[in-house]
Amino acid sequence: MATRYPSPRSAEPSERWKADLKARIDENLENLLKDAKTTYEQKVSGTRQEDYSGRRKFYLEYLQTTENLKSFAADEYTYALEREKQELSWLFAAQPTEEDDELEALKEKQFAILNSLREEPPLTRPQPSAQPTLDHVDPFGFTEFASLSPIFTPTPLLAVAESAEYESETDSSRTPSPSPPSTPPLSSCNASTTASSIYWQVPDSVRDEEERLRRERTPSPSPPSTPAKSSTTPSIYWQTPSSVKEEEVRLRAERQAEQQEEFHRKAEEIRRRNQEKKLKASSDWVDPTDTPFAPSDDESSRYTSSTSTSTTSSSFNSPAMPPPVSLEPFLIAPKSEEDLIRLFIFHDQQWTRIESYKALQWSDFPWPVLNFIGPRSERELTMPAISEYILSAFDWKTDKARSKERLREHIRKWHPDRFEARFLSRVPDGKGERDRVRAGAGLVVRHLTELLGQFNDLKIR
Repeated sequence: MATRYPSPRSAEPSERWKADLKARIDENLENLLKDAKTTYEQKVSGTRQEDYSGRRKFYLEYLQTTENLKSFAADEYTYALEREKQELSWLFAAQPTEEDDELEALKEKQFAILNSLREEPPLTRPQPSAQPTLDHVDPFGFTEFASLSPIFTPTPLLAVAESAEYESETDSSRTPSPSPPSTPPLSSCNASTTASSIYWQVPDSVRDEEERLRRERTPSPSPPSTPAKSSTTPSIYWQTPSSVKEEEVRLRAERQAEQQEEFHRKAEEIRRRNQEKKLKASSDWVDPTDTPFAPSDDESSRYTSSTSTSTTSSSFNSPAMPPPVSLEPFLIAPKSEEDLIRLFIFHDQQWTRIESYKALQWSDFPWPVLNFIGPRSERELTMPAISEYILSAFDWKTDKARSKERLREHIRKWHPDRFEARFLSRVPDGKGERDRVRAGAGLVVRHLTELLGQFNDLKIR
């Protein structure tokens, strides 16, 4: 009996799940509100008591921050609820139904029948009976093929009679009959009798047409040592489900290999262009000692000693290798749109890679700053640096909605609950590394939340 599955219309999260979600969001909101209040109190304590305008400004900023945090918490609850509903609907839609189970059972039964027919050895061809019969005789040796295969089409009776007559003529040509020449073979007579017993059921015009077609299809008699060749050799080809899955896996692996090859080809092209630019820049450099006048002996000796000293102190004076100072702009911050894209791709891949790391440290996390080597300390995780990172991904004028969605996605990634459950537990607690990572993640969430509150009022300089 097929298993009954729940209906996709029941894809609604439970009340317990909703209560747990609301409790987590409220707890996080409470922590953020406490941080905002602490920041407000610190700002107020640093002002003079008679500075009412400054205190009022800080108070209004504090109220705006709290409103933004509450709005973000409500949006997060709505988003999580909708995402859970969508995932449940996909889950129920992907589950098989009763009709799918019956169809799969029918397919498996047909595959089993075809495999048994393929593995069964061919049987001996049955000899024509002495009595007239109208039973179906399969030309391939399977007498029960019509009952085994659901897609078998029975042969017309007229074609059966012609086939029996043709078989009898072939057998008589291969094996001489012991009867006198004037007496036809018994099998031939039976086949003729069978055919004549059937011909009366059809009109004469149809019978003449069938006779003409039979003569055209009948091959020329072969020598006794060479059997007549069959005009058609039927063959059945099919693929089992396992072979189809293996083929899909192979094609998927080939596509992934092609994508990786294309990526490496583009990276190599970028590396080659950068190297050509550096070589061209180094070739355009003119040595200040190259003058049309020959230097004196003292100047030559001084130049030789200075050159040898600089050569021993550094190994980057070769024109083919630029000095390390020229590499700092690329390592510290991207200078072109191509470098930005490479940085964003690297950070997206790094989130996937650290999922499999057993131990993590500060430098493993893709901190949201425009820096290829990452921030060295929490002091570099500033509001301007994080804002520049978020707003550099898309064009501000045309893709403002995508920039806001990217900001929300980063807030979800760096959320304290998610971050501590997935990553912070794998950071070693010794030497204050875990506290350092926790403090950095807290700064990132705080700056991202403030940026979300000021998103509509931002202006690109």
